[in-house]
Amino acid sequence: MTDGRPTDSNRTWKGVLATILEWAVPGRVPLVWAYVLAAVLPVAVLYLRLAMGYTPGAPPALILYMIPIIVTAYLGGLGPGLVSTGVSALISDYFLLPPLHSLFIESPLSRVLWSAMIVGGILVSVLVEALHRARRRAYEREEVYSAIVNQAADAIVLIDAETLRFVEFNDAACTGLGYSRHEFSRLSVPAIQPAGESEETAANLTDRLRRGGEYFETQFQCKEGKFLYMWVSSMPVTIRRRQFLAAVWRDVTERKKAVKAMRSSEQELRSLFAAMTDVVLVLDHDGRYVKIAPTNPVNLYRPSEALLGKTVHDILPKEEADAIVHQIRRALNSDRTINFEYKLNIRSREVRFDGRYRR
Repeated sequence: MTDGRPTDSNRTWKGVLATILEWAVPGRVPLVWAYVLAAVLPVAVLYLRLAMGYTPGAPPALILYMIPIIVTAYLGGLGPGLVSTGVSALISDYFLLPPLHSLFIESPLSRVLWSAMIVGGILVSVLVEALHRARRRAYEREEVYSAIVNQAADAIVLIDAETLRFVEFNDAACTGLGYSRHEFSRLSVPAIQPAGESEETAANLTDRLRRGGEYFETQFQCKEGKFLYMWVSSMPVTIRRRQFLAAVWRDVTERKKAVKAMRSSEQELRSLFAAMTDVVLVLDHDGRYVKIAPTNPVNLYRPSEALLGKTVHDILPKEEADAIVHQIRRALNSDRTINFEYKLNIRSREVRFDGRYRR
């Protein structure tokens, strides 16, 4: 009586079987060994048949020779399969089919069975070779696609639409979140969402992924707990009648930080300008107001919107306008700062300006 646990003997046989299955893969066995097996295995079958007590006139059991033909064709392709077929035909004719030790076959039925074995061996070899070639082409395409996908900086994943588990993914998907490929293969979409996220938010992300055809921003949680902002796109796909989601996401965390910093800097700059009473203008060669810095407008001759696009001659008295245009052109021609003092009457008060013009 046993307790249901595997015995040492069972474990040994399972280990041997696993080793054989791992070794017996097309392309893994060197071609020279496939040819050696093509010659040796038919001889082993002959020895087995003779050991079973074969006597002249007994059924030769030519079907047994399909075993070495199939095995060698599977391991080595067309060449070893044909060699195994030829060796099987020769030794079965010489040792099993009357008259023995002769290549002549006396019985019409034996000739038919022997010919059928040869035709079957050739067909098996040709068909298996075609399968090998198709398999090699599929592997080559897979390697090319895998190389392309794994070179991508964006994460590319294939998700089971029902369980939301990650079925296939590139290196960027797992390494970007701090996981190994083995760890990531055991995860699903909910596992990378922020731990404290509400069920409604999690359901919304799931619904968006399943709906597909849109771009959206969300947060994912790394293995170490850090949050990253991701720009995600997804599309539903059907593979062998199963529904999947093909998704691509890009880490935009640093971009969001940069935008936030830029907005903060812009706000600081606006606050600084708002505290300034100096007038900062961009004027062209004709004295046209091109830009007006957002400083305190207390010393503007008119509101900004009334100045932009107009020239100083449209706004100021002719004498002051002529003087300003003259100084502008001096600065443009000399490529140096020109200092110029002038005064304007702004809202019934005289304001003196120390103007500086530079190209």
